[in-house]
Amino acid sequence: MEDVTELIARLKHPSESLRRDAVEALGKIKDPAALPALLEALQDGAARVRRNTAVALGKIGDREAVPALIATLQRWEEGACREAARALGEIKDPLAVPTLIEALQHRDVQVRQEAAWALGEIKDVRAVPCLSQALQRWDQDVRRTAAVALGEISDRHAIPALISVLLDNDEELRLHAARALGQIAASDPAPTLRFALPMLDRLWYRDPVYEAVQERILAATAGMKNLPLPASAPPPDAKSLPRPATAPPVLPANLPIPANPNAEKTTGLVPPARGWWNRLRRALRGS
Repeated sequence: MEDVTELIARLKHPSESLRRDAVEALGKIKDPAALPALLEALQDGAARVRRNTAVALGKIGDREAVPALIATLQRWEEGACREAARALGEIKDPLAVPTLIEALQHRDVQVRQEAAWALGEIKDVRAVPCLSQALQRWDQDVRRTAAVALGEISDRHAIPALISVLLDNDEELRLHAARALGQIAASDPAPTLRFALPMLDRLWYRDPVYEAVQERILAATAGMKNLPLPASAPPPDAKSLPRPATAPPVLPANLPIPANPNAEKTTGLVPPARGWWNRLRRALRGS
Protein backbone atom coordinates (compact mmCIF):
# COMPACT_ATOMS: atom_id res chain seq x y z
CA MET A 1 0.00 0.00 0.00
CA GLU A 2 1.30 3.44 -0.88
CA ASP A 3 2.37 5.86 1.80
CA VAL A 4 -0.29 8.40 2.79
CA THR A 5 2.23 11.24 2.68
CA GLU A 6 3.17 10.40 -0.91
CA LEU A 7 -0.48 10.22 -1.95
CA ILE A 8 -1.21 13.58 -0.35
CA ALA A 9 1.73 15.13 -2.22
CA ARG A 10 0.41 13.68 -5.45
CA LEU A 11 -2.82 15.68 -5.05
CA LYS A 12 -0.77 18.69 -6.28
CA HIS A 13 0.51 16.90 -9.39
CA PRO A 14 -0.25 18.58 -12.77
CA SER A 15 -1.71 15.31 -14.12
CA GLU A 16 -5.45 14.99 -13.52
CA SER A 17 -5.35 11.21 -13.73
CA LEU A 18 -2.63 11.01 -11.06
CA ARG A 19 -4.58 13.32 -8.75
CA ARG A 20 -7.72 11.25 -9.30
CA ASP A 21 -5.88 8.00 -8.56
CA ALA A 22 -4.38 9.51 -5.42
CA VAL A 23 -7.81 10.55 -4.17
CA GLU A 24 -9.20 7.04 -4.78
CA ALA A 25 -6.27 5.47 -2.94
CA LEU A 26 -6.71 7.78 0.04
CA GLY A 27 -10.38 6.85 0.18
CA LYS A 28 -9.46 3.16 0.34
CA ILE A 29 -6.90 3.72 3.08
CA LYS A 30 -9.40 5.78 5.16
CA ASP A 31 -6.69 7.58 7.07
CA PRO A 32 -8.06 10.70 8.84
CA ALA A 33 -4.65 12.32 8.38
CA ALA A 34 -5.58 12.85 4.72
CA LEU A 35 -8.70 14.85 5.59
CA PRO A 36 -7.25 18.39 5.25
CA ALA A 37 -5.73 17.60 1.86
CA LEU A 38 -8.96 16.00 0.63
CA LEU A 39 -11.01 18.97 1.76
CA GLU A 40 -8.74 21.13 -0.33
CA ALA A 41 -9.10 18.72 -3.26
CA LEU A 42 -12.86 19.40 -3.25
CA GLN A 43 -11.87 22.70 -4.92
CA ASP A 44 -9.79 20.98 -7.63
CA GLY A 45 -10.18 22.34 -11.14
CA ALA A 46 -11.09 18.91 -12.55
CA ALA A 47 -14.69 17.74 -12.08
CA ARG A 48 -13.73 14.06 -11.81
CA VAL A 49 -11.21 14.81 -9.08
CA ARG A 50 -13.85 16.72 -7.11
CA ARG A 51 -16.31 13.86 -7.54
CA ASN A 52 -13.80 11.21 -6.42
CA THR A 53 -12.83 13.40 -3.47
CA ALA A 54 -16.44 13.43 -2.24
CA VAL A 55 -16.47 9.63 -2.50
CA ALA A 56 -13.25 9.40 -0.48
CA LEU A 57 -14.58 11.71 2.23
CA GLY A 58 -17.67 9.53 2.57
CA LYS A 59 -15.50 6.43 3.01
CA ILE A 60 -13.39 8.11 5.69
CA GLY A 61 -16.61 9.17 7.46
CA ASP A 62 -15.22 12.07 9.46
CA ARG A 63 -17.77 14.70 10.51
CA GLU A 64 -15.25 17.47 9.90
CA ALA A 65 -15.94 16.98 6.20
CA VAL A 66 -19.68 17.72 6.54
CA PRO A 67 -19.56 21.54 6.03
CA ALA A 68 -17.42 21.15 2.90
CA LEU A 69 -19.68 18.42 1.51
CA ILE A 70 -22.74 20.59 2.21
CA ALA A 71 -21.11 23.43 0.28
CA THR A 72 -20.40 21.04 -2.60
CA LEU A 73 -24.02 19.90 -2.65
CA GLN A 74 -25.23 23.48 -2.70
CA ARG A 75 -23.18 24.24 -5.83
CA TRP A 76 -25.56 22.03 -7.87
CA GLU A 77 -22.78 20.44 -9.92
CA GLU A 78 -24.26 17.10 -10.95
CA GLY A 79 -21.30 14.72 -10.58
CA ALA A 80 -19.93 16.15 -7.34
CA CYS A 81 -23.43 16.70 -5.95
CA ARG A 82 -24.36 13.04 -6.33
CA GLU A 83 -21.28 11.87 -4.50
CA ALA A 84 -21.53 14.62 -1.88
CA ALA A 85 -25.11 13.57 -1.07
CA ARG A 86 -24.06 9.94 -0.75
CA ALA A 87 -21.07 10.89 1.40
CA LEU A 88 -23.35 12.86 3.73
CA GLY A 89 -25.56 9.79 4.05
CA GLU A 90 -22.53 7.66 4.91
CA ILE A 91 -21.37 10.13 7.57
CA LYS A 92 -24.93 10.41 8.97
CA ASP A 93 -24.63 13.89 10.48
CA PRO A 94 -28.03 15.60 11.09
CA LEU A 95 -26.40 18.92 10.21
CA ALA A 96 -26.80 17.94 6.55
CA VAL A 97 -30.56 17.35 6.71
CA PRO A 98 -31.76 20.82 5.56
CA THR A 99 -29.41 20.81 2.55
CA LEU A 100 -30.38 17.25 1.63
CA ILE A 101 -34.05 18.22 1.79
CA GLU A 102 -33.32 21.07 -0.64
CA ALA A 103 -31.49 18.59 -2.88
CA LEU A 104 -34.75 16.66 -3.34
CA GLN A 105 -35.61 19.51 -5.75
CA HIS A 106 -32.35 19.21 -7.72
CA ARG A 107 -32.67 19.18 -11.51
CA ASP A 108 -30.66 15.93 -11.74
CA VAL A 109 -32.67 12.83 -10.90
CA GLN A 110 -29.65 10.95 -9.53
CA VAL A 111 -28.93 13.77 -7.11
CA ARG A 112 -32.54 13.63 -5.91
CA GLN A 113 -32.27 9.88 -5.48
CA GLU A 114 -29.01 10.10 -3.53
CA ALA A 115 -30.46 12.83 -1.33
CA ALA A 116 -33.47 10.63 -0.52
CA TRP A 117 -31.18 7.71 0.30
CA ALA A 118 -29.00 9.90 2.54
CA LEU A 119 -32.02 11.19 4.46
CA GLY A 120 -33.05 7.62 5.14
CA GLU A 121 -29.57 6.82 6.43
CA ILE A 122 -29.57 9.83 8.78
CA LYS A 123 -33.07 8.88 10.05
CA ASP A 124 -34.14 12.42 10.95
CA VAL A 125 -37.92 12.94 11.24
CA ARG A 126 -37.59 16.41 9.72
CA ALA A 127 -37.27 14.71 6.34
CA VAL A 128 -40.61 12.86 6.56
CA PRO A 129 -42.84 15.56 4.93
CA CYS A 130 -40.54 16.07 1.94
CA LEU A 131 -39.94 12.35 1.45
CA SER A 132 -43.70 11.80 1.61
CA GLN A 133 -44.14 14.38 -1.15
CA ALA A 134 -41.43 12.66 -3.20
CA LEU A 135 -43.60 9.52 -3.25
CA GLN A 136 -46.10 11.40 -5.42
CA ARG A 137 -43.64 12.55 -8.08
CA TRP A 138 -43.09 11.17 -11.54
CA ASP A 139 -39.62 9.63 -11.26
CA GLN A 140 -39.85 5.98 -10.21
CA ASP A 141 -36.33 5.62 -8.82
CA VAL A 142 -36.77 8.63 -6.54
CA ARG A 143 -40.18 7.37 -5.41
CA ARG A 144 -38.78 3.93 -4.57
CA THR A 145 -35.83 5.38 -2.69
CA ALA A 146 -38.13 7.74 -0.78
CA ALA A 147 -40.28 4.77 0.31
CA VAL A 148 -37.20 2.93 1.55
CA ALA A 149 -36.03 6.06 3.38
CA LEU A 150 -39.38 6.49 5.11
CA GLY A 151 -39.12 2.91 6.31
CA GLU A 152 -35.65 3.60 7.70
CA ILE A 153 -36.91 6.67 9.55
CA SER A 154 -40.00 4.72 10.74
CA ASP A 155 -42.13 7.66 11.80
CA ARG A 156 -45.91 7.28 12.01
CA HIS A 157 -46.49 10.55 10.15
CA ALA A 158 -45.40 8.79 6.94
CA ILE A 159 -48.21 6.22 7.14
CA PRO A 160 -50.80 8.05 4.94
CA ALA A 161 -48.29 8.70 2.16
CA LEU A 162 -47.09 5.10 2.16
CA ILE A 163 -50.64 3.73 2.11
CA SER A 164 -51.44 5.99 -0.85
CA VAL A 165 -48.95 4.12 -3.08
CA LEU A 166 -49.79 0.55 -2.01
CA LEU A 167 -51.89 0.08 -5.14
CA ASP A 168 -49.54 2.00 -7.45
CA ASN A 169 -48.75 0.53 -10.87
CA ASP A 170 -45.08 0.14 -9.89
CA GLU A 171 -44.68 -3.25 -8.19
CA GLU A 172 -41.29 -2.39 -6.70
CA LEU A 173 -42.68 0.79 -5.17
CA ARG A 174 -45.58 -1.17 -3.67
CA LEU A 175 -43.15 -3.62 -2.06
CA HIS A 176 -40.98 -0.85 -0.63
CA ALA A 177 -44.05 0.93 0.75
CA ALA A 178 -45.34 -2.29 2.34
CA ARG A 179 -41.96 -3.00 3.95
CA ALA A 180 -41.83 0.58 5.23
CA LEU A 181 -45.25 0.17 6.84
CA GLY A 182 -44.01 -3.03 8.46
CA GLN A 183 -40.99 -1.18 9.86
CA ILE A 184 -43.24 1.53 11.27
CA ALA A 185 -45.50 -1.13 12.80
CA ALA A 186 -42.46 -2.57 14.55
CA SER A 187 -41.06 0.71 15.91
CA ASP A 188 -43.79 3.37 16.00
CA PRO A 189 -47.21 1.69 15.61
CA ALA A 190 -50.29 3.85 15.22
CA PRO A 191 -54.00 3.09 14.67
CA THR A 192 -53.84 4.56 11.14
CA LEU A 193 -51.82 1.51 10.07
CA ARG A 194 -55.15 -0.35 9.97
CA PHE A 195 -56.13 1.53 6.82
CA ALA A 196 -53.44 -0.41 4.94
CA LEU A 197 -55.09 -3.77 5.66
CA PRO A 198 -57.69 -3.81 2.84
CA MET A 199 -55.05 -2.97 0.25
CA LEU A 200 -52.58 -5.50 1.60
CA ASP A 201 -55.41 -8.03 1.44
CA ARG A 202 -55.67 -7.44 -2.29
CA LEU A 203 -51.92 -7.92 -2.78
CA TRP A 204 -51.08 -10.86 -0.51
CA TYR A 205 -50.83 -13.44 -3.35
CA ARG A 206 -48.25 -11.36 -5.29
CA ASP A 207 -45.46 -11.60 -2.73
CA PRO A 208 -45.10 -13.04 0.80
CA VAL A 209 -44.01 -9.58 1.97
CA TYR A 210 -47.58 -8.28 1.84
CA GLU A 211 -48.99 -10.98 4.08
CA ALA A 212 -46.08 -10.67 6.52
CA VAL A 213 -46.66 -6.92 6.81
CA GLN A 214 -50.39 -7.50 7.26
CA GLU A 215 -49.74 -9.86 10.16
CA ARG A 216 -47.24 -7.43 11.70
CA ILE A 217 -49.76 -4.59 11.58
CA LEU A 218 -52.43 -6.76 13.18
CA ALA A 219 -50.06 -7.80 15.95
CA ALA A 220 -48.76 -4.27 16.55
CA THR A 221 -52.19 -2.67 16.79
CA ALA A 222 -54.16 -5.49 18.44
CA GLY A 223 -54.12 -3.87 21.87
CA MET A 224 -55.11 -0.40 20.72
CA LYS A 225 -58.58 0.80 21.65
CA ASN A 226 -61.00 3.02 19.71
CA LEU A 227 -59.22 2.34 16.45
CA PRO A 228 -60.27 4.06 13.24
CA LEU A 229 -61.11 1.24 10.85
CA PRO A 230 -61.78 1.22 7.10
CA ALA A 231 -65.43 1.64 6.14
CA SER A 232 -65.61 -1.91 4.78
CA ALA A 233 -64.51 -3.48 8.06
CA PRO A 234 -67.04 -4.92 10.53
CA PRO A 235 -67.28 -3.16 13.90
CA PRO A 236 -64.86 -4.72 16.40
CA ASP A 237 -67.62 -4.99 19.02
CA ALA A 238 -70.22 -6.48 16.70
CA LYS A 239 -71.80 -8.69 19.39
CA SER A 240 -73.00 -5.66 21.34
CA LEU A 241 -74.91 -4.16 18.39
CA PRO A 242 -78.70 -4.67 18.15
CA ARG A 243 -79.48 -7.55 15.82
CA PRO A 244 -82.51 -7.30 13.48
CA ALA A 245 -85.15 -9.99 13.62
CA THR A 246 -84.12 -11.32 10.21
CA ALA A 247 -80.44 -11.53 11.06
CA PRO A 248 -78.76 -14.73 9.84
CA PRO A 249 -77.37 -17.14 12.41
CA VAL A 250 -73.77 -16.76 13.54
CA LEU A 251 -71.55 -18.85 11.27
CA PRO A 252 -69.02 -21.30 12.72
CA ALA A 253 -65.47 -19.99 12.95
CA ASN A 254 -64.04 -22.80 10.79
CA LEU A 255 -66.36 -22.18 7.84
CA PRO A 256 -64.35 -22.02 4.57
CA ILE A 257 -63.84 -18.46 3.35
CA PRO A 258 -65.35 -17.90 -0.10
CA ALA A 259 -63.38 -16.48 -3.00
CA ASN A 260 -63.11 -12.71 -3.15
CA PRO A 261 -65.07 -11.48 -6.22
CA ASN A 262 -63.09 -8.24 -6.25
CA ALA A 263 -59.67 -9.89 -6.30
CA GLU A 264 -57.48 -9.64 -9.36
CA LYS A 265 -57.57 -12.69 -11.62
CA THR A 266 -54.36 -14.50 -12.57
CA THR A 267 -54.10 -17.54 -14.89
CA GLY A 268 -57.88 -17.83 -14.89
CA LEU A 269 -58.14 -18.23 -11.11
CA VAL A 270 -59.39 -15.85 -8.45
CA PRO A 271 -57.12 -15.92 -5.37
CA PRO A 272 -59.04 -16.64 -2.18
CA ALA A 273 -59.71 -13.76 0.18
CA ARG A 274 -57.42 -13.76 3.17
CA GLY A 275 -60.13 -12.49 5.53
CA TRP A 276 -58.02 -9.79 7.16
CA TRP A 277 -61.04 -8.48 9.02
CA ASN A 278 -61.63 -11.91 10.58
CA ARG A 279 -58.07 -11.92 11.89
CA LEU A 280 -58.55 -8.37 13.08
CA ARG A 281 -61.72 -9.30 14.96
CA ARG A 282 -59.99 -12.26 16.59
CA ALA A 283 -57.05 -10.07 17.58
CA LEU A 284 -59.35 -7.53 19.18
CA ARG A 285 -61.27 -10.16 21.05
CA GLY A 286 -58.05 -11.56 22.45
CA SER A 287 -56.68 -8.12 23.52
